[in-house]
Amino acid sequence: ITPIQEAINTVAGGLTPDDGTIYVEGGVYAEDIAVNNVATLTLQGSANGSPSTLNGLVNILNSSNITLRDFIFGHVVRVSDSSDVTLQGTPTNDSITVTLQGNVLNLSVDGGAGSDAVTLNMEASSATATVTDSGASAGDSLTVNTTGANDQVTVTATTVSIGDTQTINTSGIESQTINTGAGDDTLTLSGAVGVLDVNGGAGTTTISADTNVVSPGGQVSIEGDGALIIEAGSVIDVSGAENGNGGEVIINSAATQFDGTILARGGSQSGDGGFVEVSGRSVAFGGTVDTRAPNGAAGMLVIDPDTINFGTTDSTVGTTQNVSAATVVTQLATSNVSYTAAVQMNVTSTIDASAASGANGRSLTLTAPAINLGA
Repeated sequence: ITPIQEAINTVAGGLTPDDGTIYVEGGVYAEDIAVNNVATLTLQGSANGSPSTLNGLVNILNSSNITLRDFIFGHVVRVSDSSDVTLQGTPTNDSITVTLQGNVLNLSVDGGAGSDAVTLNMEASSATATVTDSGASAGDSLTVNTTGANDQVTVTATTVSIGDTQTINTSGIESQTINTGAGDDTLTLSGAVGVLDVNGGAGTTTISADTNVVSPGGQVSIEGDGALIIEAGSVIDVSGAENGNGGEVIINSAATQFDGTILARGGSQSGDGGFVEVSGRSVAFGGTVDTRAPNGAAGMLVIDPDTINFGTTDSTVGTTQNVSAATVVTQLATSNVSYTAAVQMNVTSTIDASAASGANGRSLTLTAPAINLGA
């Protein structure tokens, strides 16, 4: 038994240090550490001012009120069937990977100062977790991996929830990546972030109506291997700051239903509008995109299904998108528009935006391997 494990076992046996803390001096510790059936314990790393590195597996199970502070975690930390667990990194750049299993209540992870990378592998049947970054840095990142089906995920500037009660604070974290499981997943995204990547699984990924993401001039990508639904009421805003260009939003899946709002406007004083793409083999477009710029050039909206029919009605049948001329005119009022069909395009109605308010000077681009004109 290593000295650290022996000390932990002593606490597990009922002998508690005067201040409830085991102090670990600086050094590299390669052994695995198990905290099992412990009610209250604090492990304080870097006790002599030198960094303490835990290169073995840290396994916390069936325990409560456990704190590991000022450690470099060189291996995964596994938390199983435990509550009130706190993991804190060091003032330097940290990489902390935590796997949650069973039932976990109130896990707290703090990368500390420096550029920190936190990864949560959500394998728990239920869990609540909070990730904070007390030394917010532009290099910080958070990755959440959900391996189960039918996860409920919520991401905000201060919280990320996975499962019915799972919450992760992301204050000061510049980049967020959300990878959902293989089943049908519902996500609510909100708050400020620089770069947001959502990767949906093979099921249906739904971005809920309560979504409200703000990323000034930033990049938001929401893609799915299966179907993707962006609900009405959801807002993704990548508009530029006062003197900035609008950002970029990519919505893409095998079958995309977009009913939300995307804003990629140029800044109020200067800056051009941004770029928005809504694509998929099948696209049902019922939302709103605004890439205008009060003191710059309007941006571009790209809609990219397999087949497009321009006529008098709006609907989607299989991989064919039926778009009314009136809808195109409405879209031109707030953006330049490019329709790109992977298979073919049929135009059976005249698209006339000459009298439409705000559409003057906008461009409409139609691209397809075959374009049939019948209007």
